[in-house]
Amino acid sequence: MLELFNKYRDTESYQEALLVGRNLFNKNPGNAAVFNEYFSLLCEQSQSSANTIDSRRQFISQAEVALAFFSENAELDAARVEEIKSFEGKLTTIVNAFNEEVDKENALAADKTSKENNDGLALLEKLRDKLRGLSNKQEFDKVLGQIGDIDNVIDKDAFDTQQQERYSNLTKTCTETINMKLAAFERNENVSYNQQAVEAFKKTFDFFRTNDYSNENHKEIMRGFFAYDASRLFNEALVYYNHVYSYILSKMDDDEKFILTKYAVLSERKEG
Repeated sequence: MLELFNKYRDTESYQEALLVGRNLFNKNPGNAAVFNEYFSLLCEQSQSSANTIDSRRQFISQAEVALAFFSENAELDAARVEEIKSFEGKLTTIVNAFNEEVDKENALAADKTSKENNDGLALLEKLRDKLRGLSNKQEFDKVLGQIGDIDNVIDKDAFDTQQQERYSNLTKTCTETINMKLAAFERNENVSYNQQAVEAFKKTFDFFRTNDYSNENHKEIMRGFFAYDASRLFNEALVYYNHVYSYILSKMDDDEKFILTKYAVLSERKEG
Protein backbone atom coordinates (compact mmCIF):
# COMPACT_ATOMS: atom_id res chain seq x y z
CA MET A 1 0.00 0.00 0.00
CA LEU A 2 2.82 2.40 0.85
CA GLU A 3 5.30 1.27 -1.80
CA LEU A 4 4.65 4.20 -4.19
CA PHE A 5 4.62 6.68 -1.31
CA ASN A 6 7.98 5.37 -0.04
CA LYS A 7 9.44 5.43 -3.53
CA TYR A 8 8.67 9.12 -3.99
CA ARG A 9 9.75 10.04 -0.46
CA ASP A 10 13.06 8.16 -0.72
CA THR A 11 13.89 9.99 -3.97
CA GLU A 12 12.93 13.33 -2.34
CA SER A 13 9.99 13.74 -4.71
CA TYR A 14 8.05 15.22 -1.81
CA GLN A 15 5.21 16.78 -3.81
CA GLU A 16 4.38 13.43 -5.38
CA ALA A 17 4.82 11.58 -2.06
CA LEU A 18 2.38 13.94 -0.33
CA LEU A 19 -0.12 13.52 -3.13
CA VAL A 20 0.01 9.73 -2.80
CA GLY A 21 -0.01 9.91 0.99
CA ARG A 22 -3.06 12.18 1.06
CA ASN A 23 -4.87 9.85 -1.34
CA LEU A 24 -4.06 6.78 0.77
CA PHE A 25 -5.02 8.47 4.01
CA ASN A 26 -8.35 9.79 2.69
CA LYS A 27 -9.23 6.23 1.61
CA ASN A 28 -7.96 4.73 4.87
CA PRO A 29 -8.46 7.42 7.55
CA GLY A 30 -8.23 4.93 10.39
CA ASN A 31 -5.12 3.09 9.17
CA ALA A 32 -2.31 3.80 11.65
CA ALA A 33 0.52 2.79 9.29
CA VAL A 34 -0.71 5.10 6.51
CA PHE A 35 -1.35 7.94 8.95
CA ASN A 36 2.07 7.61 10.59
CA GLU A 37 3.94 7.88 7.28
CA TYR A 38 1.77 10.70 5.90
CA PHE A 39 1.78 12.66 9.18
CA SER A 40 5.55 12.25 9.60
CA LEU A 41 6.24 13.60 6.11
CA LEU A 42 3.95 16.58 6.74
CA CYS A 43 5.83 17.33 9.95
CA GLU A 44 9.19 17.03 8.22
CA GLN A 45 8.15 19.40 5.45
CA SER A 46 6.75 21.89 7.96
CA GLN A 47 10.21 22.13 9.54
CA SER A 48 12.26 22.17 6.34
CA SER A 49 14.09 25.44 5.63
CA ALA A 50 13.96 24.52 1.93
CA ASN A 51 10.26 25.46 2.00
CA THR A 52 8.81 28.95 2.23
CA ILE A 53 7.14 30.18 5.40
CA ASP A 54 3.73 30.05 3.73
CA SER A 55 4.32 26.49 2.52
CA ARG A 56 5.44 25.36 5.98
CA ARG A 57 2.33 26.95 7.50
CA GLN A 58 0.19 24.98 5.05
CA PHE A 59 1.96 21.73 5.95
CA ILE A 60 1.26 22.38 9.63
CA SER A 61 -2.41 23.00 8.85
CA GLN A 62 -2.59 19.78 6.82
CA ALA A 63 -0.95 17.86 9.65
CA GLU A 64 -3.49 19.25 12.15
CA VAL A 65 -6.37 18.23 9.88
CA ALA A 66 -4.90 14.77 9.33
CA LEU A 67 -4.40 14.22 13.06
CA ALA A 68 -7.94 15.30 13.87
CA PHE A 69 -9.32 13.07 11.10
CA PHE A 70 -7.28 10.09 12.29
CA SER A 71 -8.41 10.63 15.90
CA GLU A 72 -12.02 10.44 14.77
CA ASN A 73 -11.65 7.32 12.60
CA ALA A 74 -9.02 5.12 14.28
CA GLU A 75 -9.92 2.16 16.47
CA LEU A 76 -9.09 3.48 19.90
CA ASP A 77 -7.57 1.69 22.85
CA ALA A 78 -5.38 2.95 25.64
CA ALA A 79 -2.20 2.59 23.59
CA ARG A 80 -3.71 4.38 20.58
CA VAL A 81 -4.93 7.24 22.79
CA GLU A 82 -1.41 7.69 24.17
CA GLU A 83 -0.02 7.56 20.64
CA ILE A 84 -2.43 10.27 19.49
CA LYS A 85 -1.47 12.41 22.50
CA SER A 86 2.17 11.95 21.52
CA PHE A 87 1.37 13.14 17.99
CA GLU A 88 -0.44 16.14 19.43
CA GLY A 89 2.56 16.97 21.59
CA LYS A 90 4.91 16.65 18.61
CA LEU A 91 2.71 18.94 16.54
CA THR A 92 2.46 21.48 19.36
CA THR A 93 6.25 21.58 19.60
CA ILE A 94 6.52 22.12 15.84
CA VAL A 95 3.89 24.89 15.92
CA ASN A 96 5.58 26.68 18.82
CA ALA A 97 9.00 26.51 17.17
CA PHE A 98 7.53 27.72 13.89
CA ASN A 99 5.79 30.66 15.56
CA GLU A 100 8.99 31.63 17.38
CA GLU A 101 10.90 31.53 14.10
CA VAL A 102 8.28 33.63 12.34
CA ASP A 103 8.20 36.14 15.21
CA LYS A 104 11.99 36.39 15.08
CA GLU A 105 12.00 36.94 11.32
CA ASN A 106 9.24 39.52 11.65
CA ALA A 107 11.17 41.34 14.35
CA LEU A 108 14.33 41.37 12.21
CA ALA A 109 12.34 42.62 9.23
CA ALA A 110 10.72 45.32 11.38
CA ASP A 111 14.13 46.44 12.68
CA LYS A 112 15.46 46.56 9.13
CA THR A 113 12.46 48.57 7.93
CA SER A 114 12.73 50.93 10.90
CA LYS A 115 16.41 51.58 10.16
CA GLU A 116 15.70 52.15 6.47
CA ASN A 117 12.91 54.56 7.39
CA ASN A 118 15.19 56.46 9.77
CA ASP A 119 17.87 56.68 7.07
CA GLY A 120 15.26 57.89 4.58
CA LEU A 121 13.92 60.52 6.98
CA ALA A 122 17.44 61.76 7.70
CA LEU A 123 18.12 62.09 3.99
CA LEU A 124 14.83 63.94 3.48
CA GLU A 125 15.78 66.39 6.22
CA LYS A 126 19.16 66.92 4.58
CA LEU A 127 17.58 67.55 1.18
CA ARG A 128 14.98 69.90 2.71
CA ASP A 129 17.79 71.97 4.23
CA LYS A 130 19.59 71.93 0.88
CA LEU A 131 16.44 73.26 -0.82
CA ARG A 132 16.46 76.31 1.42
CA GLY A 133 19.83 77.43 0.12
CA LEU A 134 19.23 76.91 -3.59
CA SER A 135 18.87 79.84 -5.95
CA ASN A 136 19.03 77.90 -9.21
CA LYS A 137 15.67 76.62 -10.47
CA GLN A 138 17.17 73.67 -12.35
CA GLU A 139 19.05 72.48 -9.26
CA PHE A 140 15.92 73.06 -7.17
CA ASP A 141 13.87 70.82 -9.49
CA LYS A 142 16.58 68.14 -9.33
CA VAL A 143 16.57 68.06 -5.52
CA LEU A 144 12.77 68.11 -5.51
CA GLY A 145 12.83 65.00 -7.69
CA GLN A 146 15.22 63.29 -5.27
CA ILE A 147 12.87 64.08 -2.39
CA GLY A 148 10.00 62.51 -4.31
CA ASP A 149 12.02 59.36 -5.06
CA ILE A 150 12.96 58.87 -1.41
CA ASP A 151 9.45 59.61 -0.19
CA ASN A 152 8.08 56.90 -2.49
CA VAL A 153 10.27 54.15 -1.01
CA ILE A 154 9.75 54.99 2.67
CA ASP A 155 7.40 52.49 4.33
CA LYS A 156 5.01 54.92 6.03
CA ASP A 157 2.74 52.11 7.26
CA ALA A 158 5.62 50.87 9.42
CA PHE A 159 6.26 54.23 11.14
CA ASP A 160 6.43 54.26 14.91
CA THR A 161 5.13 57.30 16.83
CA GLN A 162 8.45 59.14 16.70
CA GLN A 163 8.91 58.50 12.98
CA GLN A 164 5.36 59.64 12.26
CA GLU A 165 5.93 62.90 14.14
CA ARG A 166 9.22 63.39 12.32
CA TYR A 167 7.60 62.75 8.94
CA SER A 168 4.69 65.10 9.70
CA ASN A 169 7.15 67.86 10.58
CA LEU A 170 9.11 67.15 7.40
CA THR A 171 5.95 67.35 5.30
CA LYS A 172 5.02 70.69 6.86
CA THR A 173 8.47 72.28 6.59
CA CYS A 174 9.12 70.91 3.09
CA THR A 175 5.81 72.31 1.85
CA GLU A 176 6.62 75.71 3.37
CA THR A 177 10.11 75.70 1.86
CA ILE A 178 8.90 74.63 -1.57
CA ASN A 179 6.17 77.28 -1.64
CA MET A 180 8.61 79.96 -0.50
CA LYS A 181 11.23 79.00 -3.10
CA LEU A 182 8.70 78.75 -5.92
CA ALA A 183 7.41 82.20 -5.07
CA ALA A 184 10.99 83.52 -5.08
CA PHE A 185 11.72 81.87 -8.45
CA GLU A 186 8.54 83.31 -9.90
CA ARG A 187 9.48 86.75 -8.57
CA ASN A 188 12.96 86.47 -10.08
CA GLU A 189 11.52 85.36 -13.41
CA ASN A 190 9.12 88.29 -13.39
CA VAL A 191 11.91 90.72 -12.51
CA SER A 192 13.93 89.48 -15.48
CA TYR A 193 10.82 89.60 -17.67
CA ASN A 194 10.12 93.18 -16.65
CA GLN A 195 13.74 94.22 -17.17
CA GLN A 196 13.60 92.88 -20.72
CA ALA A 197 10.27 94.62 -21.29
CA VAL A 198 11.53 98.01 -20.09
CA GLU A 199 14.59 97.69 -22.34
CA ALA A 200 12.32 96.96 -25.31
CA PHE A 201 10.09 99.94 -24.43
CA LYS A 202 13.13 102.22 -24.17
CA LYS A 203 14.40 101.02 -27.55
CA THR A 204 11.04 101.78 -29.13
CA PHE A 205 10.87 105.20 -27.48
CA ASP A 206 14.37 106.11 -28.73
CA PHE A 207 13.41 104.96 -32.22
CA PHE A 208 10.45 107.32 -32.42
CA ARG A 209 12.08 110.15 -30.47
CA THR A 210 15.02 110.36 -32.88
CA ASN A 211 12.83 109.81 -35.93
CA ASP A 212 15.38 107.24 -37.10
CA TYR A 213 13.02 105.56 -39.57
CA SER A 214 15.98 104.43 -41.64
CA ASN A 215 16.71 101.80 -38.98
CA GLU A 216 16.42 98.47 -40.78
CA ASN A 217 15.32 96.80 -37.55
CA HIS A 218 12.18 98.92 -37.14
CA LYS A 219 9.85 95.91 -37.54
CA GLU A 220 11.76 93.98 -34.90
CA ILE A 221 11.71 97.03 -32.62
CA MET A 222 7.92 97.34 -32.86
CA ARG A 223 7.45 93.59 -32.46
CA GLY A 224 9.50 93.77 -29.27
CA PHE A 225 7.39 96.65 -27.94
CA PHE A 226 4.18 94.60 -28.11
CA ALA A 227 5.74 91.28 -27.12
CA TYR A 228 5.18 91.51 -23.35
CA ASP A 229 2.14 90.26 -21.43
CA ALA A 230 0.65 93.15 -19.45
CA SER A 231 -0.54 90.76 -16.70
CA ARG A 232 3.10 89.99 -15.85
CA LEU A 233 4.33 93.57 -15.89
CA PHE A 234 4.98 95.44 -12.66
CA ASN A 235 3.08 98.68 -12.17
CA GLU A 236 6.20 100.73 -12.88
CA ALA A 237 6.78 98.94 -16.18
CA LEU A 238 3.14 99.44 -17.16
CA VAL A 239 3.39 103.16 -16.46
CA TYR A 240 6.47 103.42 -18.66
CA TYR A 241 4.78 101.34 -21.39
CA ASN A 242 1.75 103.64 -21.40
CA HIS A 243 4.03 106.68 -21.54
CA VAL A 244 5.88 105.34 -24.59
CA TYR A 245 2.67 104.18 -26.27
CA SER A 246 1.07 107.59 -25.79
CA TYR A 247 4.16 109.25 -27.22
CA ILE A 248 4.07 107.02 -30.30
CA LEU A 249 0.37 107.66 -30.89
CA SER A 250 0.96 111.41 -30.63
CA LYS A 251 3.23 111.12 -33.66
CA MET A 252 0.62 109.39 -35.84
CA ASP A 253 -2.50 110.28 -37.73
CA ASP A 254 -5.73 108.31 -37.30
CA ASP A 255 -5.00 105.75 -40.00
CA GLU A 256 -1.56 105.06 -38.61
CA LYS A 257 -3.03 104.69 -35.11
CA PHE A 258 -5.51 102.10 -36.44
CA ILE A 259 -2.77 100.12 -38.15
CA LEU A 260 -0.57 100.24 -35.04
CA THR A 261 -3.43 99.14 -32.77
CA LYS A 262 -4.26 96.24 -35.06
CA TYR A 263 -0.60 95.23 -35.09
CA ALA A 264 -0.54 95.36 -31.30
CA VAL A 265 -3.57 93.05 -31.00
CA LEU A 266 -2.11 90.49 -33.39
CA SER A 267 1.39 90.44 -31.93
CA GLU A 268 2.57 87.31 -30.09
CA ARG A 269 3.48 87.64 -26.43
CA LYS A 270 6.71 86.41 -24.85
CA GLU A 271 6.30 83.69 -22.23
CA GLY A 272 9.57 84.01 -20.38
